[in-house]
Amino acid sequence: MKPRFMVLFMVVVVFFLAVLIVAGCDNGDTGEEAEYGPLPEDENGETNGAPEASAGEEILVPEDYATIQEAIDAASPGDVVIVDPGTYQENINFHGKDITLRSTDPDDSSVVESTVIDGGELDTVVTFEGGESREAILEGFTITNGESDEGGGILILSFAARTSPTVRNNVITGNHAEGHGGGIMVDTSSGLIEANTIENNSAGDTGGGISTGLDASVEITDNVIRNNSAEWFGGGIRAVGKPSIDNNEIVDNSAPYGGGGISIHDSTDSAPQIGDNDVSGNDPDDIN
Repeated sequence: MKPRFMVLFMVVVVFFLAVLIVAGCDNGDTGEEAEYGPLPEDENGETNGAPEASAGEEILVPEDYATIQEAIDAASPGDVVIVDPGTYQENINFHGKDITLRSTDPDDSSVVESTVIDGGELDTVVTFEGGESREAILEGFTITNGESDEGGGILILSFAARTSPTVRNNVITGNHAEGHGGGIMVDTSSGLIEANTIENNSAGDTGGGISTGLDASVEITDNVIRNNSAEWFGGGIRAVGKPSIDNNEIVDNSAPYGGGGISIHDSTDSAPQIGDNDVSGNDPDDIN
């Protein structure tokens, strides 16, 4: 190639490189910006990578909605429904939503005592049956006056998907089931029942406080389970399936046919895991 053509060729290459560089600077968007929108900046005005996920919205009862069920129906996954102290005559259903439903302060016993969901002896007070995960949280209420065939206070069932909510820091009292689970009935669930007081509930069959079903692998931990009764087995807990029962206080419960504290159903399909619990003062025995 002759020298003058070589020089002309180099000028053309440099020109096109300059055009490409200018176009890139004008665009100014990174791949992350194209996917997520503008990136957050630090105090020096520099971007920090992908934006943080936004937290769910807070929905207030009765400020935003008059009833708890209306607030649940309006909520989206990740939202937090916060309920002021008061007595709410309702029978509520989470309808498969992974939301938090809580009182204004679940760690304050006086708030828990004064934030009441009263089932009016019409049905189960709180129902989970739509495949909720542990991100569906019920926390900081008094659950009372539920009456149903199964699960007077709280009923946890699975249909199309496994239902496994978190039930924590509640007082579950004065509920009745004609069959199983006066306080709580858990069937086909890997949920968490933690740090509740479950007392003065009754069942016409088994599990005055809690009854678990054959496909239950629920964790039952750090609860006080007392003064519950069943007409057959398991005044405190009727343990069927593979529940994990650990670090609970299970006292002063009764069931005439055995397992006043805990009645264990042990078979090839059922192997409850009983850990270190305080089980005492139950009638006619503590564990059977």
